[in-house]
Amino acid sequence: MRPDHSVLSRLAASALAIALFATACGGSSDTGLLATAATPEGGDIVLAQPTADAATDSGATSQDVDTDTADATTTDDAAQTEASDPGPTPTVALPPGAIEFLRPEVIATYPHDITAYTQGLEVMDGQLLESTGRQGHPDGDVVYESDVRRIDIDTGEVVQRADAPGTVFGEGLTRVGDELIQITWQDQRAFWWDAETFEFLREVSYEGQGWGLCYDGDRLVMTDGSENLYFRDPATFELIGRISVTQSGTPIASLNELECIDGKVWANVYRTDFIVRIDPETGFVDGIVDASALEQPRVTPTEVLNGIAWDAETATWLVTGKFWPTMYRVRFISDGVTN
Repeated sequence: MRPDHSVLSRLAASALAIALFATACGGSSDTGLLATAATPEGGDIVLAQPTADAATDSGATSQDVDTDTADATTTDDAAQTEASDPGPTPTVALPPGAIEFLRPEVIATYPHDITAYTQGLEVMDGQLLESTGRQGHPDGDVVYESDVRRIDIDTGEVVQRADAPGTVFGEGLTRVGDELIQITWQDQRAFWWDAETFEFLREVSYEGQGWGLCYDGDRLVMTDGSENLYFRDPATFELIGRISVTQSGTPIASLNELECIDGKVWANVYRTDFIVRIDPETGFVDGIVDASALEQPRVTPTEVLNGIAWDAETATWLVTGKFWPTMYRVRFISDGVTN
């Protein structure tokens, strides 16, 4: 099958529209408000196809290892149609400048809590770890709903949970050894939890917004809703570097929930149906997943795709969204490669 080159334009257009919307709102658009506002639909704007020259741009000037400015202040029944074949590995070898187009192949579906405003997903010992976070204004009162939870994948049942401390807006979550690290949106606080007991261990402050978080085995990778990936020390949360993410020379902003797998960073692009695969050493997008075929109902503009977790035991992905009633187990199937 020939790759759908319009995906490139749709991704760039969606990212541009979101960036303009976020700017108009004075910053991040990942608000999770119970009251909704008009938002860009994304994916329907047509931009000119990037030129061949742009596609081969090295992007070396976007890399910025910045240690001087580091701040370390510091509900249907589950469909059990599992396939025995573990499927393809999550990454492939590509020539420089190439982009692989992928789509999700649904293997099974499970119930997902429709009250969960999903911010982070992680598979641990056959169960799912999920962080949630939002704020609302029922009856004029501000309400914060943020937690860390352990979920039985087959049933969607929350078997363990812990509320985030204070009035914070919880965001991304990742596991480092026997601990979990959860970040917050605008509160500039990172929390450490015991991965088994959910005992609160400590917290560290940081500068800027927190959106997505993953651990590559050596360093934390974090997003703040911009086009940047930030690298942090997993013990101190000290900022040790950053890099800008580009697709064929175009910055891709609104990077949200993350998963670090086999030297690549996979990122939801907020308010779109795209997941991008990023080379963290160059910032280049070398893979694009178009998950629009999942076709979840979008009752409000906040009910977007957000949540990806790699399950190493089955070599599959778990994918869901904010307030979605369904968790999908999928494989990402290649539809071709383009230069």
